[in-house]
Amino acid sequence: MVMGAKKMSTIVSMVIFASWFLCNKSTDANMVTNKVAPTTLSHIQPSLVCSAGYFACKDQLKCLHQRKQCDGVSQCEDGSDEEDCDNELDDNMWNNLWRKRKDEAHKFSEKMCSDDLCECKEAKFWYCVNTGLQKIPDTVPVTAVTLDLSANHISYLNQSALRGFHNLKELSLNDNGLRILEAGAFHNCPELETLSLKLNRLEELVPNLFAKNNSLKYLYLDQNWLTEIPAKAFDHLSKLIKLSLRRNRIKAIEPAAFYGTSSLVQLFLDNNMLTDIKRHYFEKLTNLGELYLINNKISSIEPNSFVSLTQLQNLILRQNRFTKLVNGMFAGLKSIQYLNLEENQIEHIEEKSFMYVENLISLYLADNPFRTMPPNTLKGLVNLKFIHFSVFYTCIYALHVRVCNPKGDGLSSTKNLIENPVLRVSVWVIGVVGVLGNCLVLLGRFCINEDNKVHSFYIQNLALADMLMGVYLLTVGSKDMYYREQYLSNDQQWRYSWLCNSCGVISTISTEMSVFTVVLITLDRYINVVYPFSLHKCGRKTAYFLIFSMWLANFFLAVLPVLGIPYFGEQFYRNNAVCLPLHIHEPYIKGWEYSAFLFLGINVLAFIFISYAYFVMFCNIRKSAMSLRTNRENHDHLIMKRFSMIVLTDFMCWVPIITVKTVALAGYQIGDNLYAWLAIFILPINSALNPLIYTMMTTHFKRAVLKNVLVRAFFKMNQSDLTGSSCGVLRQHSCVQVTELKIVADDCRTKSTNKNAVIM
Repeated sequence: MVMGAKKMSTIVSMVIFASWFLCNKSTDANMVTNKVAPTTLSHIQPSLVCSAGYFACKDQLKCLHQRKQCDGVSQCEDGSDEEDCDNELDDNMWNNLWRKRKDEAHKFSEKMCSDDLCECKEAKFWYCVNTGLQKIPDTVPVTAVTLDLSANHISYLNQSALRGFHNLKELSLNDNGLRILEAGAFHNCPELETLSLKLNRLEELVPNLFAKNNSLKYLYLDQNWLTEIPAKAFDHLSKLIKLSLRRNRIKAIEPAAFYGTSSLVQLFLDNNMLTDIKRHYFEKLTNLGELYLINNKISSIEPNSFVSLTQLQNLILRQNRFTKLVNGMFAGLKSIQYLNLEENQIEHIEEKSFMYVENLISLYLADNPFRTMPPNTLKGLVNLKFIHFSVFYTCIYALHVRVCNPKGDGLSSTKNLIENPVLRVSVWVIGVVGVLGNCLVLLGRFCINEDNKVHSFYIQNLALADMLMGVYLLTVGSKDMYYREQYLSNDQQWRYSWLCNSCGVISTISTEMSVFTVVLITLDRYINVVYPFSLHKCGRKTAYFLIFSMWLANFFLAVLPVLGIPYFGEQFYRNNAVCLPLHIHEPYIKGWEYSAFLFLGINVLAFIFISYAYFVMFCNIRKSAMSLRTNRENHDHLIMKRFSMIVLTDFMCWVPIITVKTVALAGYQIGDNLYAWLAIFILPINSALNPLIYTMMTTHFKRAVLKNVLVRAFFKMNQSDLTGSSCGVLRQHSCVQVTELKIVADDCRTKSTNKNAVIM
């Protein structure tokens, strides 16, 4: 029994120990799991979901806005926002357009041999360039591999011209004036791979130029006189990879024109006269990868014109005459990756225009007049990585695209209505100074009793016109603050609002009314100085009529573009975020002639007249002083200083605008920074300077203000003394009369020094 009890005790102990061991083992395992699992899971970050217009860094730690992608500043910790920024598809397009000839390196290699007409290398590469040849020279052996006969006078090539050249692989007959290629002309060159016939006078392509089973891969027919591509013009060229027909006069492509070129990869039809793309143009080109149709006159594409081009990756249609993109326009291009439609006349884009190009990676739509499109037009292009518009604010339609250009226009950006912090401050400074300064001028001119009422009336209207510019600037500045950091999402709401149009109208009225008024003031001074005894001086009624007519005319000029006239389109004031009709970046937008008339025609004539008038006035004043033999050097210096200030400020404001506008119309690109400073600082600066030049700095105004201040102080002092005394009503009346007499006396004393008040 005792032994049984011991065994039982031992068994129980073993069970307890085993249970303890297993439990602890399990606990250790759980501890390891608990320790390891979090470490393992910490490396598996959940996919970061970003809002529309934002893109996640590769480390999934941050979302960055579209404008910060590829901006030259690394803002992701792993630098992924500055990766994959080079558009290799676009680089490839330009490389194909400007690729050098393969034989360029051979022509200038060392160890050359030569005879009287040709140079050669290793007896295989022969160069008979610009030697006046009229046929292939007999000195060239039939074993030649490369033969360059460029810049000679070989105008005819018959079937026997290349007899025996069975090893020839490269043949160049560029710039020969070649007119006729006889059928079978290249039958004797079965190994020919590259044939260049550029800069000749070929008017047609005859059939059967090449033998069956030929080896031709590269054919260049650029800059000839071809007007059409006939049926089976390139028959038997089953190995042809590249065909270049640039700078011809091709107007039509007949059906079956490219039959027999099933291996063709690159087709260049740039700088021809095609007006449309018909369904049969590119039949059977099932392996075509790149199609260049730059600078034709194409305005339409027949439906299903690209259905055969199942392998096409690059389609370049820039510099044509498309006015709209229609639904299904690119049907069949299921492999397309690069589409260039720059420099057309596209004004309208239908919602399903890009319906069948879902593999598109790069899309170029810059230099077209459209500014809006249906919101979902680009949503189906899920693989799109690069897109280029004419203006930055159309990026609102491509928030899912990582790189959208341009990111701004120098003045505004996708982030802010006014991007430059200095200009942002300048708007408020010039605006406040313009409003307060001109209000002070209006108040001062109304309160001060002036002898020359007409001149004062002109100055009041100048101040009113300049004050409108201040109102415009303060409105733009307040909108910039309101849309700060989120301008792109509010761009259309702002630019297509009545307030933006109103700002454009106000700025135009202010600018042109200021110019007209300065001209009128100058004319008034000119008549008073040059013709002081004329009986035809402007009276008050005439002045009122002139000013009223000018306000009416300028109001009409400013409002005309917003009356819905088709000539102006919808973008005259809405072309930029500050609603100015300068049109510097797009000088030939709708209504450009009208803009040029406002900012070039009127301003140029005004500046010429003002400069001439002040020069003549100064000469007359100086001449009068000399004839009277008076010592007025200081006075002349003061007048010259005042006149120079007027002309200089007008020069600083108007001449930069005139120059930049002229340069833009001449086709030169204007820098973004220059445009921004021109619009925000240079154009409105006169509104802040005119109050100083025409009023506050004049001797007459300063004396009048000083006189009023002193008289009012004197009157208050006398009134205070009289109130404290026992003086009666009669004495008080006498004191007021004395004060009035003092004012008259002051006027008399100052009249002798104010003869030139109109000038000064």
